[in-house]
Amino acid sequence: MTYCRVTEQLFEVIRLLEEENKKSRDYGTGVLITHGEALFLETVLRYPGENVSALSERLGITKGAVTQMVEKLSQKELIGTVQRDGNKKEKYFRPTQKGVLTIQGRQTLHRQANQKLCDFIAALDQGEADTVFRFLECLRECAPFCEFQCACKKANRIDEEKHYGETIAAACERAACRA
Repeated sequence: MTYCRVTEQLFEVIRLLEEENKKSRDYGTGVLITHGEALFLETVLRYPGENVSALSERLGITKGAVTQMVEKLSQKELIGTVQRDGNKKEKYFRPTQKGVLTIQGRQTLHRQANQKLCDFIAALDQGEADTVFRFLECLRECAPFCEFQCACKKANRIDEEKHYGETIAAACERAACRA
């Protein structure tokens, strides 16, 4: 069953990542923002003074989506609009101080998580690191894949589940899983 737990843990992490990207989060400024809003705000921070067309092209989204995102972030006081002299028609965007602090809080959170991962990886011996690399390479080769349950999980019975006509149970051949 030890090997089956790897599969369970993998899909638990994937689900967690998907759920985290859907949640709004406060990065220390009292303002809740979604993952998409944070990415947009980071882009405005990185490229201040860009207009709707430039942001649309840079982010690969429609001008309407840029306008909607600007409106959301403006209401949250995270982004401001600037007009340049001689061009009253065109609007340009910059993060507010609260927007900058929000992104800095997000970056701090990510830096801390990344450091924890780096510390873990750095502590692996060569054999452990090789195993992790082989596992990650297998994931890459198999992508995209759907969630499945190791068949040995069900006390050595192979209960195949059907999902859109596909078998999603995988029989584990390891003696440790069959025990």
